[in-house]
This record gives sequence, C-alpha cells and structure tokens, in this order.
Amino acid sequence: MLGLGRSSTSGASGGEFNIAFVNGPIKFHSEEGVLYSRLFHIVDTDADGYIGGTEGAAFIRRARLMNDANREIWRLASGGKSQEKLNKDCWFVAMKLVALVQSTGKCQMQSLYSGDPLPLADFQLEQPVDNVLPEETAPDFERSFVVSVSTPVVVGSGYSRYTQYVISTKTNCSHFPCTTAQVKRRFSDFEWLQQRLLTQFRGTIIPPLPEKRWTGNMDATFVEERRQALEHFINEVCSHEKLSQTLELQIVLTASTEGLIAGKELLKVASIAATKSRSKPTMTTRGLASTSTNTRKESEM
Repeated sequence: MLGLGRSSTSGASGGEFNIAFVNGPIKFHSEEGVLYSRLFHIVDTDADGYIGGTEGAAFIRRARLMNDANREIWRLASGGKSQEKLNKDCWFVAMKLVALVQSTGKCQMQSLYSGDPLPLADFQLEQPVDNVLPEETAPDFERSFVVSVSTPVVVGSGYSRYTQYVISTKTNCSHFPCTTAQVKRRFSDFEWLQQRLLTQFRGTIIPPLPEKRWTGNMDATFVEERRQALEHFINEVCSHEKLSQTLELQIVLTASTEGLIAGKELLKVASIAATKSRSKPTMTTRGLASTSTNTRKESEM
C-alpha cells in the first residue's frame, strides 16, 4: 500500500511533514495534518485504518466538484490506478488534491510534488449536503431513514456512571457512507448533536431532548422513557430534509468512537471560526473549548 512513510520537518517550518508517494515526497503543513486526520477518522466508520470507495466518495462529494474530478482524485491518490480503499496517507493525498482542484481547477500530481502552498480543502462542513446524487432528484425517489435506539447498558461506577445505547440505522441516502450502521452512544452525544443543530439552523424548530435527571437516572422506568425519547428525537431529525443531511447527524449515526471524538473536535473548531466571521453577536454552542496545540501529534494518530 502506498504512502506508508512519513518524515517530520517541524524544526523551522511550523510542524511540516512529508508523505512518501509514487514519485517523491509530498509536503503537508500542520493544519492540513490536523484537519485531514480528523476527517479520516470520521469517514473510516469501521476503524480498520482504510477508507473504502463508497464511503470516500460520499464524503468527497461535499467538496462540490464535478464527478470526473472526484474520480481522478481517487485514481491519483491510489497511485495511478483506482483502488478499492485508501490508507491514511493516501487519504491525505486525496484531500490535498481536492484542495488543488478547488484552488486551481486542475488535478495533477506535479503541483503536489512541487510543494506549492495550497489552502485547506473545503468540504462545507457547516452546511447540509446540497449536491445529491442523480437518483435522489428523481420524482419517485424517497429518502428513507429507519433508526432505533435500544439495549441501554450502564457503564462505569459511582459518579462516573452513565447509560449507553445501541443506535441502529438503515438508510438509502447517498451522502451517508453506508446503508446500515450500528454504534454505541450516550446521552451527551445526543446533546452535542442538538446543540450543533441549534447553532447552525437558527429559526428552524429542532426536536427537544428529554430533560436531565440528577437522581434516580438509573431507574429502569426512567431509562426506558429516556430511550423512547431519544429514539423519537433522532428520527425527527432524520425526517427533516436539511437536518438529515448534516455531517453532525452522520457522525452520531455512523462514526467509530475515534471518529466521534474527531468529529466533535473538528466541528467545535469550525463553530468558533464561523462565529468570529459573523458581524452580529450570536448564541454559540455551549461548552466550546480551545483545541489542542499538539497538532502534529494528532495528524500522525
């Protein structure tokens, strides 16, 4: 598999590193490393260290490029002949190619080998997907979600105890990386999703979550009532035309544990940037915190 060798040049160049590729090293700066690493963990839903063609294509479509460009990006990132899946280093190359096409309109490896500086690839992370596949524009196409919340299990002990639920999803939506998924989530993950939606869709009615309870929250009746309420919440979000297309929902329903952590960090940073760009003061997501400064280490996770 290509792209398994990295070398760091962090001393005088702000955390730059190189990825060994077909015809030589490709340079990345630390911000690219952090962003593309987080995206990798989000899209690698089964956490096997590879991103398959279906899940990779579903995400790359967020860049709003032509289909021919998307296919060429995958081919070049595969080393010249399209492979079924990409490892992390090849994914980094694909992300840099996306940035190149967005910036110059060209898709050629020579620009990457030459080390020309590029902006970060833009995947419209703060917006719903609006470039759906052709079949979803057909008059008889119906977007379908079936989501269940089940199997509540108490995890931990003492004051650190919490209830974890199994979230099972079936969908035919092309912007999702898979048609079926099963993940484990806790109440705070649903809270993160709701707060993100409240921030991004002001003026839209966001479904409510069940209220917190500080005592008796492990009672069987309470746990079952909360399970039902969470299932209602997530299905209401999935039935909404725009809310159902958000990356936040995709992360909650499909991401691995590592992908969930990466998603929360990534979108938290994006929220801060978006808030600073607005001219009027607005309410932001609760609990925003500064991100880690150890960027190069994260890019090599």
